Amino acid sequence: MRTINRILTFTVCIMFMLLIGASSTIQLEDKLLFIGLLLICNVIAYFTVEYIYKRIDNKKKQ
Repeated sequence: MRTINRILTFTVCIMFMLLIGASSTIQLEDKLLFIGLLLICNVIAYFTVEYIYKRIDNKKKQ
């Protein structure tokens, strides 16, 4: 389940990057800013998912 969640999070981030890259109305600097923000959000989402799974595992052990 964790692997599926990681893959989905990463895939959504890549899809947004491709969507931003495909839109021609945004300037290059803005595209780079959006891609950077998406990467940061992807890292935050990854660690949030890991934290939630650790909490669930700890509750199961108790």
